[in-house]
Order: sequence, then C-alpha cells, then structure tokens
Amino acid sequence: MCALAKDSSRQHANTPSAATRRLLATVTCAFYGPQYGRKTNCPEQIPLSTGTGASNPAKIGISGMAEHVEKAVRGAAWTIGSSLAARVIGVVGTLLITRYLDPDIIGEVTAASIVVVSANLFSNFGLGNYAIAKFKDGPDVTFACTVVYLTLGVLALGAAWIWGGAFGQTVNAPTMGQYVPGLVLSTFIRRLGHMPDKVLARQMRFGPIGIAMAVGELSYTVVSVALAMNGWGGAAIVWANVVQSTIMTGIVMSQVHWREWLGPHKIRLDRLKDQAKFGVPLGLVAAAHHASTTWDNLIYSRYFGVSQMGLYNLGYKLAAMPAEQIGEQVGGVLFPSMSNVDGDAKRRALIRSIGLMALLVYPLSMGIFAISESLVATLLTEEWQGVAPVLSALSLVTIVQPIGWAAGSYLLAKGHNWALSVQEFVKLFALAGGLMLFAPYGPVWACAGVAIGFSSQAIMYFFMLNRDGVSMSALASAVFRPILPCLPMVASVYATRLGLQNLGVQTPLVFLVAEIAVGATVFVPCAFLFARPIARDFLGLVKSALGR
Repeated sequence: MCALAKDSSRQHANTPSAATRRLLATVTCAFYGPQYGRKTNCPEQIPLSTGTGASNPAKIGISGMAEHVEKAVRGAAWTIGSSLAARVIGVVGTLLITRYLDPDIIGEVTAASIVVVSANLFSNFGLGNYAIAKFKDGPDVTFACTVVYLTLGVLALGAAWIWGGAFGQTVNAPTMGQYVPGLVLSTFIRRLGHMPDKVLARQMRFGPIGIAMAVGELSYTVVSVALAMNGWGGAAIVWANVVQSTIMTGIVMSQVHWREWLGPHKIRLDRLKDQAKFGVPLGLVAAAHHASTTWDNLIYSRYFGVSQMGLYNLGYKLAAMPAEQIGEQVGGVLFPSMSNVDGDAKRRALIRSIGLMALLVYPLSMGIFAISESLVATLLTEEWQGVAPVLSALSLVTIVQPIGWAAGSYLLAKGHNWALSVQEFVKLFALAGGLMLFAPYGPVWACAGVAIGFSSQAIMYFFMLNRDGVSMSALASAVFRPILPCLPMVASVYATRLGLQNLGVQTPLVFLVAEIAVGATVFVPCAFLFARPIARDFLGLVKSALGR
C-alpha cells in the first residue's frame, strides 16, 4: 500500500505532515474549489487540522474532507499507476501475440469473449456498487449481494456455455464455440472475487486491487504469448484468461476476511427489493455501456468477416487506451469520492476532473491519430497493417470519453441511475444504427457509426448536467479548451512526416520517434497558451504532489 507513514511523535495523530498538507490542500482546492482556501494561495490556506467549528456544505467536516481526499488521492495514485502498468503490459502482450496468431483466430476468440462477458455483465445489476453504497445499513448487505450475484452468475454463464457457440453463425464466427467453455470458467472465477474487490474499494484499500490488476495482466501476457509460441492457437488466449482470473481473485480474496463478504446472515425480502430498486437501472447502465463498447465488434464481423473484425478490435483497443486508462480509473475513484460531498463542491469536482482528464486524454488520442501510420508500421507485422486506417479513425472517436467517465460518476453519485440507463441505451442504438448505415461504404467508413454513438452520448450528458445545475460555460471551457493545443501538435506531426519523406527516410521507427518528439515539444507550450487555467492547475498538482 502506498500509505503515509505514521509518526508517533506527533501531538495530534490526525494532523498531516507539511508535505501531506501541501498535497491534500492542492488536490482539495483543485477538485472541491476555493471555499477551502484562498484562490490566490489555495495550498497554504486549507485548514487541515482537527479544529472544530468550521462550517462546510459537504456532508463531512474539514478534517474529514482532508482525510477523505487523502484516501481518494492515494486511491487514484494506486489505481491509475497500477492500471497503467497493467495496460502497458497488456499492450505489449497484445502486440507480441499478433506475431503468432492471425486476425481471424483473434477475431473468433474476441467474438466468444464478447458473448460470455455480456452474459456476465447482464447479470450484474449493480450489486457491487450496492455493496459499496449501502454497507452501513447492516452486516447483511454484502452477504446478500454475494449470494444474489453468484446465483445470477451461475444462471447467466450457464446459458452462455450452452447457447453461446450457436451465436457464431450469426456473426460470421463459426468456430467461436470451442472457446466459450474456457472463457466461462475464467469469468466465473473472476466473479468469485468481485465482492472481495468491492469490500477493498469501499475501505479505500486500492493497493491490493492495483497489485492484483498488474500481476494478473503480467500473468496473462506471459502465459498467452508462451502458449501461442508453442502452437496453442486461440486456446492460448483462453487459458491465459483462466490463469489471470485465478491470480487476481486469489490476491483480492487473501486481503479480505471471508466473513466480510461471505459471512452468513439472514437475507430479508426488503433487502432484495432495495437491491433491485438500486441495482436494476445501474445494471442496465453497465450492460448498455458494455454493449456499446463491444457489440460493435459483432456487427463489424457480421458485415466484414471475423478477420477484419480482428483488425478493428485491435485498432479500437489501441485507440481507446488513453481514454480508458485515465478516464475509467479516475472515474472509479470519483464515484466514492463524489458520494461524500454535496452541492457546489460536487459540481466543482466534476468540472475540474473533466478539464484535467481532457488535458491528459486529448493529446494522447489525437497524437495516436497523427502517428497511427508510423506506429502500426513499426509495431505490427505485414498481415496486421490494416489496423492503421481503423486506428486513425477510432482515435478521434474516443476523444469524447473523458466527458462520459466524469459525468457518469457525478450522475451516479447524485442517484440518477435511470437517466444513466436511458442515455446508455440511446448511445447503443445510435452506435449500432450508425455502423449499419455506414458499413456499405467500407470498413473504415463504418467507424463513423462509432462516432455517432459516442457523440450522441456526449450531447446527452451536456443536457443532463445542465438540468442538474452545472454551468454550461464552465463545462464547455473544460471540454473544448484542451482541444486547441492539440491542433498545432497534429499539424507539426504531419509536417515532420512530410519533411522526412522529402529527405528520403524510409525506416518506420525513425518516423515514429521523430513524430512523437516533435508533437510533445509543440503541445506543452501550446497547452499553456490555449488552455492556461487547466494547464496551470495540472502543473500545480504535480508540483505539490512532489513537495516542491
């Protein structure tokens, strides 16, 4: 755990050190606004001591806020850091395995995985979040969630095992059925560790979760590549998933006493009704979100075949990595964080988090758009070069995801579960309709359908946040200002590529290194020129975290 060391010599155990005060003060000011300190010198002014009498519109006091933010910051650091390591390992593994498996094999396994994971998520019903949000209601909460969650899992995954393979003919993946049983086993093992994971999350013990994520991803990469090298084909991916799930579940279970999630309690009818009231709309949100981010692969396979779907799936993974790595992990920390504050503090947290995430995600997504040709030529074999145009198109699509991650956490903390469910289904139908509309024009044009789906979601979020009292001018500034410094960055990358071509350079690695170096060099000063408030906030957070 990345925990702050305790100092027994302190007079007040709850009084943070000077370095901790600077970190907490900066983060609290950045996310919850200047009411906790002066605008001009926020880090020095936040009262982090345990004194009494401070008024605060939040549910918790100033010292409670400080402790809460400390946990949130450490949780974000663990979650983002470990997930970044896991994603880097995963990307390396994905690139390595493409050297041993053809796009059609990976496409078949992907189709089988989508069917199994869909069955798993459709039987989720927000029970994990219920265990986090309602655990103070009594010790029976987590046990009831565990029993219902595992029961639904057996039924849903059993159905996937029996009928999943038959779905292959519909999506032009006729042999996907051979991979379904192993993926069902892997998914159920992961399901066993879901409630222990949520117990750790509600205790804000993100360290074991992060370790499990990183070690699991490493094990998956090692096993899948080793088996693929030895001729296991698609089964290499399946058994690597089984190993990964076993390791991750084992780690989180070892950190939680079994009575905390499996200790027997009477399951009351009113508890089940409350679970349904809370979880059904939330489960629909998760199911629709999963469908909108994976079922496009099945539609793509239906129109263009499983081999082309393999190219599309890899392109989507690479394109979505910046948004998912930053936005998803920060969103996971924001939900428990936002649940503890009210009113203007919650709105300021939303605006600030969107701006900071956009400043991080936009240059990465648009950078991938600019360097996609050199990136694919450098990293992938000849049979995978078709990823480049798809990657270029999809990298622009994923640029709107930071809005969804932060806004989703905000609306979830506000209890707007049904509204989230509706907008996710609208996004799903818009995406599927867009894919079918543009598919006749070819594989790359079909990516425009994905853009329609994500754009419709962003527009709906704007309307929903406006109705909840969020300032549209502040939100628009946070969303659009970070785009401006990306434009000269992209232009500089294209200019660099053209210059190298005119010089007769032919090595893809030279293009890639030069394009990244020039793009990063151009973006940084442009960020302070076009998005100065957000860039200065980000720089202040970094400096304070480093204790400078």
